[in-house]
Amino acid sequence: MFNQPRTLLAKIKGRIDRARVVSFDVFDTLLLRPYLEPTDLFSHIEMAKNAPRFRQKRVEAEYDARRRRADREEITFDDIYMEIDDQFKPLKNVELEWEMMVLRQNPELKEVYDYARKAGKTIVIASDMYLPTDFVAAALKKNGFEGFDRLYVSSEIGKTKASGNLYKHILNDLQVSPQEILHIGDNKNADYKSAENNKISAVLYRQLKSQFLRSNKRAFLLREREREREREREREHRREHTFNAARNTLAKENVGDFRDRLLV
Repeated sequence: MFNQPRTLLAKIKGRIDRARVVSFDVFDTLLLRPYLEPTDLFSHIEMAKNAPRFRQKRVEAEYDARRRRADREEITFDDIYMEIDDQFKPLKNVELEWEMMVLRQNPELKEVYDYARKAGKTIVIASDMYLPTDFVAAALKKNGFEGFDRLYVSSEIGKTKASGNLYKHILNDLQVSPQEILHIGDNKNADYKSAENNKISAVLYRQLKSQFLRSNKRAFLLREREREREREREREHRREHTFNAARNTLAKENVGDFRDRLLV
């Protein structure tokens, strides 16, 4: 019911024929998670490991890691767990184990991947992801994606597809022109617009969850409500960070009790 139209897969194959290099995104393209949102994994771990508030604190830790390292395009998995509350640090390996456990092959894109390999194309994989490169490689291998020529992961390279700099890195590394590459991915900005901005031909693969949500109004509304709750938690975390920063500044300046000087 939710399969990608065969006409689109046929179109992808035709464009592969005209390319020298075929580039694939990983998450929600070659590999799928059984969740509507990536953060649902954190909820799953929270319930299974009886770790109340893990989802919230894990989301906040990633936000803090990115804020503290704003001079970098990408953060690492280690960066995130440096920021998380001590009580949740033991779940670091659990998250990796569960991520590996739940990831599944996308059979539609496996067909496209195999077609590109059989056609003798140079196969590269490019992911904007904080997870380690060796983890991504292992997940791909476990799910049948082998024989690719390069694997580019933003956490290691320090450049992202979203910024366009990872595409530039790939072009330089392979010594090819943008017109020789076809990129396939699910993210409208990172995988399609950014690729096109770098003169790279791109195919936007519609996420399976998007197909599901388009056909199920109740599921769509439930997800939107959860997203709004997530946004409110993030806003509250930002307000708390701003308040604490102001408190620390006033304390350093020896101006007395900050609560007497701030309107809260």
